[in-house]
Amino acid sequence: MRTFHDVDPPPDWDGLLDTDQWRRARKVLGDQHLVELRTLLANVSDRFRATFVDELDQVDTACPPHIAVVIAMARAADRAAEQTCEAQIAEAQLGGTRA
Repeated sequence: MRTFHDVDPPPDWDGLLDTDQWRRARKVLGDQHLVELRTLLANVSDRFRATFVDELDQVDTACPPHIAVVIAMARAADRAAEQTCEAQIAEAQLGGTRA
């Protein structure tokens, strides 16, 4: 029988975090805090979840888990906004060069 403490994500996390993301997030947040984020993570894109986990890796390890989540979410949202703006600028530039 699997327990939550296995190194792989439990079945109900399929499609949310891959094994590497799961392990990295658990390392920073611990089991309880990660479980509390499941609903939130289920409602954002794969790309945002990946960015969130990347940002978790960058948060100071002295931060309490709930603060680490806020910092990582803010940084992930900021990166998503930058990527959206860059895409819109690129699209506008392509549109502006058409005859």
